[in-house]
Amino acid sequence: MQVLEGSFEDVHEIYDSILKDSRNNGNVILLEEEIEQRDFPNWSMGFQNLEASEPEDVPGFIDIFNGKLDKEVALKNTAKAVKLLINFSKPR
Repeated sequence: MQVLEGSFEDVHEIYDSILKDSRNNGNVILLEEEIEQRDFPNWSMGFQNLEASEPEDVPGFIDIFNGKLDKEVALKNTAKAVKLLINFSKPR
């Protein structure tokens, strides 16, 4: 999952470059909205290795894909995905 924040033009330019990268597939936009201030102001890039811990040890983690990526499942669980990302942004 990835969060892109910034001006409309900048976000779409970055997302277009992501779509052109052959390493990325199954892309789906879960949420696109204008915001007054950044939700992740102190992030430049984040990474968490989920293989290093059990899913139940990661606060907010819910396997919304049941072990497989499915765009329809992702779109039906947008709020859960956003909650997971916000949880990752909190200091540990």
